[in-house]
Amino acid sequence: MIKKTHFKSKAAIIILNIVIKMLIGLYKLKKLTELKLLEAQLSKKKSALKSTDFL
Repeated sequence: MIKKTHFKSKAAIIILNIVIKMLIGLYKLKKLTELKLLEAQLSKKKSALKSTDFL
């Protein structure tokens, strides 16, 4: 009985680790896409500012 529950808890820990790693990966991916979007918005604003400088 002890060995079975020990194995189950070990499997649960492994599954938890995988889930946590996946969540961290998704969070990093989300942050990266947010940064890319911010950079795109900034470059648009910069180009808009450059075009108004000539006026």
